[in-house]
Amino acid sequence: MAKSKDLKITVPMLYLLLTLVDGDRHGYAMGQEVARRSANRVRLGPASLYWSINRLREADLISEVEGPASGDGRGRPRRYYRATAAGLSALRDEMEVLESAVDFARDVALKGDRR
Repeated sequence: MAKSKDLKITVPMLYLLLTLVDGDRHGYAMGQEVARRSANRVRLGPASLYWSINRLREADLISEVEGPASGDGRGRPRRYYRATAAGLSALRDEMEVLESAVDFARDVALKGDRR
């Protein structure tokens, strides 16, 4: 099992973690929210969605939780996920790295190309 510090968090994984900040969601809803929040720039097909979810689970960044009793209308119960404390901590760390990168990019853009 991968530990959270060993997992390289990809952009899709970052978005998936962000979808869980305000509550539990099932996998399909997570994928839909990623597409919506990214203005369709990040779209996850079923294979990449559940591959990413499984990596996040293996790293203990998210956990599977009990969802509502109803299924998806076809008799299949949905799997719901929740960000763990380690997942929220990893998310904060990633956000700090991204903020630094954006600050650097803005600084470089303001100085212009000096080649």
